[in-house]
Amino acid sequence: MSLLHLRHQGAVVASLLRLASSRYRGGPLPEVPGAVVTRELPPIPEGLVTAYQNFCGGDPNEEALPSHLFPQWGFPLMVEVLKGVDLPHRRILNQGCTLTMNSRLPRRSPLYLSAQLTKLDADEYRARLTQRLATGLEAGDERLVAEIHSYIPLKRRESGGQNGRRQRSQPKGLKEVGRFQAPRGSGFRYACLTGDFNPIHWLSPAARIAGFRAPILHGFATMALTQNCIERELGQPLKRLDVRFTRPFVMPGEARIFRNDRGEIHVLDTGDQLVMAGAALLTSPSDSTTAAPEEHDSHQSPEG
Repeated sequence: MSLLHLRHQGAVVASLLRLASSRYRGGPLPEVPGAVVTRELPPIPEGLVTAYQNFCGGDPNEEALPSHLFPQWGFPLMVEVLKGVDLPHRRILNQGCTLTMNSRLPRRSPLYLSAQLTKLDADEYRARLTQRLATGLEAGDERLVAEIHSYIPLKRRESGGQNGRRQRSQPKGLKEVGRFQAPRGSGFRYACLTGDFNPIHWLSPAARIAGFRAPILHGFATMALTQNCIERELGQPLKRLDVRFTRPFVMPGEARIFRNDRGEIHVLDTGDQLVMAGAALLTSPSDSTTAAPEEHDSHQSPEG
């Protein structure tokens, strides 16, 4: 993969640096939902889309943008809606995402984005946030809607207190529908394609300092690779993908993807540990009866 794609990541890198360098003062939090912020973007560069599809195992000649590439064009606006939210953003953890694909995004078209902080729940121990990012071709056009769920630890609970992690029951009827590999270097490749250069995903010393035994794959990369595997198996694109990241996926490794007839999914790593769970649906939210993933504090925690 060419490092030339780095030239397309300036806005993403700059926004993430601003987020990481923001000061936490412990002041009052704003009311939600917050203001809607909008932005117009030129078409995503052709070479970047092709390289990203090759990374994810998608069709590089597909005429539509891959929906799971939204972090590349959406991160700067998602950071902007956090302005004035006084929290220690450098501790933020990606807890999960809900993707609703209402219509396909043409690959060579300018994009119109709107973003908003829709949920904010905090106590003395943690804060949980949901940001909504809609992508279309003009104002009011919401072809793709991403709801990003984040978790920020604020204070360690006393020993013996509730730690927020609950055992997730296994859905019935799960069958293996695909596998993908995450070799060494996958984190750096994904970073070059999306701009998310958090060093725990590609630098071993940074990963160890953070409490991981080796670099961990980006949660959104796990989601993207899973979505492509499921769509290949089903032979058609998903309409909705609702996932929670339950455990870090340490690289190198192989993931196995399981799905049942209700659309519920589990993704297991090389050690058969659950790294992602949720639902992958062929129907829209309005006509689907499949339950959404259970809400709980399933944030990615350091692994020894």
